[in-house]
Amino acid sequence: MKTLHTSLIAIFVSLSGLTAPVVADDTEIYLRSNEDAGQPMIMLVLDYRPNLSAVECAGYSELEGRVPDKTSECGDLFYEAVCGEIVYPERATPEQISETDTAHEAACRTGIEAGLAEEDDYKRVIFLPDDPGSVIFFELLRTALFVVLDPLQGFRIGLMMYHDDEATRNTFDPSANTQARGICANNAQGKCSNGGYILLGFNGDSQDAQYPYDPDALVKWGDLTGLYGGNADGEYDLEDHKIRLHEILAAIPPAQGNRAHEFQGKELQFEFFRYLTGQDVFNGHMGYRDFDNADDDLNLNEEADQRAYMWDRLIEQDHTTLAENDPTLTYTYRSPIYESCARIFVVNHMFTTSRQQESNADQAIDGSTGDADYDAQSMTEIDISGNNNNLTTVLKWLNKETNTVDRDLADGTSYGGAVPDLDGEQNVTQYFLVEQSKVQSATDMAIAGDYPSGRPRVIGADRIKDEFENIFNEILNISTTFVSATVPVNVYNRSESLDNVFFGIFQPEKRKQWKGNVKRLQMHVITEEDVVAGNPNNYIPDTIDPNTQEVIRGDVGKLAVWDANGIEAITRPLGDDPGGRIKSDALTFWTNANGHDVQQADLEKGETVGTDGRSVNRGGAGQKIHDFLNLAVSSTNGPRYLYTEDEALNETLLAIESSNIESFFDAVKESLGLDSVTDYSDLTNDVPDPEVIGDGNDINRNGIGDEDDVNNLLKFIRGIDVNDQDGDGNITESRPWLFGDILHVQPTPVNYGFTGNGYNEPVAPDTQGNPEIYMLTAGNDGFVRMIRNNTNSTNATTRHQDAGDEVWAFMPREILPGQVELSENAEGTHPYGVDGQLSVYIYDHNNDDVIDDFTNDKVWAFFGLRRGGQDYGFADNDLGKVYYGLDITNPDPSSQAPKLIWKIKKQPNPGDDFYELGQTWSRPIIRLLDWDGDGVSDPRPVLIFGGGYDAKKDNDSNIVDGYDANGNGDLTDPGDSTNADYIDTEGNAIFIVDAETGALVWKAVRGPANESTATVRKHPSLNDSIPTNVMAVYGVPDEDVIVDRLYVGDTGGVLWRVDLPTDLDSDNRGDWTLEPILSAGRHATDQPDRRFFHRPDAVFSSDTNGAFTGVLIGSGDRPNAKSAIHTDQFYMVKDRIPDVNFTRQKTIGIMNNNTDCTADDLEFDSATETAADYIADLVSCNGSADENE
Repeated sequence: MKTLHTSLIAIFVSLSGLTAPVVADDTEIYLRSNEDAGQPMIMLVLDYRPNLSAVECAGYSELEGRVPDKTSECGDLFYEAVCGEIVYPERATPEQISETDTAHEAACRTGIEAGLAEEDDYKRVIFLPDDPGSVIFFELLRTALFVVLDPLQGFRIGLMMYHDDEATRNTFDPSANTQARGICANNAQGKCSNGGYILLGFNGDSQDAQYPYDPDALVKWGDLTGLYGGNADGEYDLEDHKIRLHEILAAIPPAQGNRAHEFQGKELQFEFFRYLTGQDVFNGHMGYRDFDNADDDLNLNEEADQRAYMWDRLIEQDHTTLAENDPTLTYTYRSPIYESCARIFVVNHMFTTSRQQESNADQAIDGSTGDADYDAQSMTEIDISGNNNNLTTVLKWLNKETNTVDRDLADGTSYGGAVPDLDGEQNVTQYFLVEQSKVQSATDMAIAGDYPSGRPRVIGADRIKDEFENIFNEILNISTTFVSATVPVNVYNRSESLDNVFFGIFQPEKRKQWKGNVKRLQMHVITEEDVVAGNPNNYIPDTIDPNTQEVIRGDVGKLAVWDANGIEAITRPLGDDPGGRIKSDALTFWTNANGHDVQQADLEKGETVGTDGRSVNRGGAGQKIHDFLNLAVSSTNGPRYLYTEDEALNETLLAIESSNIESFFDAVKESLGLDSVTDYSDLTNDVPDPEVIGDGNDINRNGIGDEDDVNNLLKFIRGIDVNDQDGDGNITESRPWLFGDILHVQPTPVNYGFTGNGYNEPVAPDTQGNPEIYMLTAGNDGFVRMIRNNTNSTNATTRHQDAGDEVWAFMPREILPGQVELSENAEGTHPYGVDGQLSVYIYDHNNDDVIDDFTNDKVWAFFGLRRGGQDYGFADNDLGKVYYGLDITNPDPSSQAPKLIWKIKKQPNPGDDFYELGQTWSRPIIRLLDWDGDGVSDPRPVLIFGGGYDAKKDNDSNIVDGYDANGNGDLTDPGDSTNADYIDTEGNAIFIVDAETGALVWKAVRGPANESTATVRKHPSLNDSIPTNVMAVYGVPDEDVIVDRLYVGDTGGVLWRVDLPTDLDSDNRGDWTLEPILSAGRHATDQPDRRFFHRPDAVFSSDTNGAFTGVLIGSGDRPNAKSAIHTDQFYMVKDRIPDVNFTRQKTIGIMNNNTDCTADDLEFDSATETAADYIADLVSCNGSADENE
């Protein structure tokens, strides 16, 4: 069965001719491997109630060859189960969609015919319903599980369900020689049904484990010899377990009439506890009356037609030697917990939340039977008396030891000691799938089971697959917080302004939506008042040495980082932990401690109720986005100020709100492939579409849409949960989290000064107060955001909560197509929004430290998109290769919205100003230049940036010495710089543009030097794209503020120098020059394909040969951050300062033979080396005073 299904999928992929795009990027360093952690164990619990047999849809029709008709009700799910998922060509026309559907159906028909010819139960394994015209809920559930689990890896799966409840006594007789310890009063041998049992466990088994029953009696299990692989000594075979799970579910009959079983939540969870801890089977074998069995003397394993869904004997000790079901014997589980840090989850499918107080097993659960050996296997110290006698108490006990300490089922001593002492806390997290009417009553259970969202998920025929996908995604998701490691606080993008320190943080996900946030803390110089006895930070005062009378300095005068409560907020180095992270129990500024996000806490992550700490989706600016805290209906018109560009690219931005729906549609239709639709009014609501955003008909990259899709896209962008991501059935509330990840962006503070009553009136000297600081940031949800840092509140109790709110947000048009993909939130490659670094230019005309309009002050913001707009399926377009300029002089959108100053886009024709522009990775730096030659020193602000990244290098991570004839490959000789195949087609340029107009001032590009002009400098060796930031140097040889020199590296391992001499009396841009000063990559002899992705740095210094600029740069392949193909190196080049006429004293040559300074000869060994030896090593590595040092 498994082989056939796999072959069908292979056929479908080949038909499509497409595979999912794989983009190399440094995101891989944020996705932690699970190699050091055990695989999560996921136990599914099936509620075998009559509701399972309820007809959920009228059914679907079958095409020729029993192919499900995916356009009929419920047919899409069964089509995907049998035929696999269809992959359409990007931006497919209706004709291409039809052709793909036809080919896909034909391949599916062939596969079904082959499967039926091979094995007559093919239909049953794939879960085609017996009657396609009347589909019951159980058939939907089984099929959805099949579709969701099929591609997933990296976990262990199990299945439990309830026995029927035929017990007639509520007390135990520990001495009774029966399985049920006397609760089956109607049968002296204890032959009744009660509790829960495990149909499929997690264990592996290194033994040769032949199942004791005739395999022919099962559906199609076949020979189970070595089925599991190994336990602690072997392998766990997930694919075999998937087959077994599906076949068990296929064999279970519909739950109709007396065949249904009662809900017994406490007893099932207790059985699971006994299994996890390797203790005795409790009710696991009590299945005599299950499935309406009329013969009390025959258990599940003794009924021929019920063996396929009996308990899993392979998870019990001595399962090959003990009798299968002897009430006089004790059967003991083999604990599945043998891997450190393996999370344990239960996914509870429930039709009812009543009967929580069933009490058949209470004495066994709380250890009150009176039998010491028996009571030792209880849930130690659990209190299920009185109002605590319910399932919620048991769920909480499995998760928590106390309200703040997690339960650990693997401490090596407790619960019988069968489980070794393992790293981490092995407790149980519970998920709940319930009907809409049961959400309220199941919420307490979800909270007790530490369900991540704190509320159950709603399950129904229209969403069953989506909810299973959401749950498994959460379980498999990597939830560790990661941020940039290139700043002083070692895992955060940090920015400082006055005494504020801002942290941009994000959380990687398996799905496409990554969460982000910005949090604020405060820098504080420790004073005498802070070191008094009993101070909460344990600061130490200065003391006097009694012997020497010298002062022993304590903490006074040191710099600390505090949270809103005045508590030190950053971890200190401890052992292997380098420290530098926000403490888990810190309360950051802006955060409302009473917010619902902060009132829920995941103790495994160290979270505490009432503080947000370093958790990404708690507190901070993300919490303060309008409507998030109150979960209210988010309006489609205000109060969030959200903007994009209008179709005409006017200065005035277009508000993203329903009142502008037609203009919004005009702004997005071309990029969404809706070229044939000329106006919003041309859309209808009856166009079929294979993807879903709201009503089942998407605007998507296949070029199909309707009115509801446009509205739902707008609602999603505004933050409304149109796709019900939290699974609560409410699609009018705010989404679970509204702040996207801040991956490559550092928050940028903007100080407007004290603006008084606004930005259009002067500020009297005696009314000045605290400066108004705003934070500009951007994320991969597609927004550039302005965040208000503070208000002028004087309330000492609540002022730390003030501000942090989103003032306005701007989404470039290039990002709009990706919002459809982002809204679907499928697993896959992380999409990019606004991922380029921001730069801000502030012009305070009258130097009064206040920004206002009436004095002609200016605040401009500039940014590129990096990869944003590049991964939406448009392989041959230049969407996203842009830079933006925004006027943000007035930060208050209620009086003045931000304005579009200009937009630079890649141009299509050679000779165009921005023809060479690639992906806009390079942060535009703001500097001053004077080139107009008017005889007056009046420098203008300019932006300087590299030409960008050529994405074809994504596929070149294995290149050793250059490109092959196709631009990638593995050569033994360096790439030929005269061959166009070895040259990047974009990004190999340096641009200088006017900051106010966006007009080109000057650029350097590849080409013959004799073709240079006043504004275009050409160099024949400028072969490789330049995604790095540019280093600008000024003050040499003069001491003005005008830029004199630039340094930048490229992806071919070349370091470039640009000289920008100034002549006040003439336009001398023709004298601006470009030349390489270091070649350390594929163009150099015997050097590998080293690349520069980070900005060089420069320092002025001198040696015996005179003054020089020390230029420092390190190589690395950022898009392939984990690649170990090349030995990357760090370089310093001594660039000799030119004379006043800007002619070089000496020419800096190309470094073809670099000395490796990373070897052990630079490690000082005091045991074998003297200081003189070490200095000699340094000299030999550095060389003499060679100009190429």
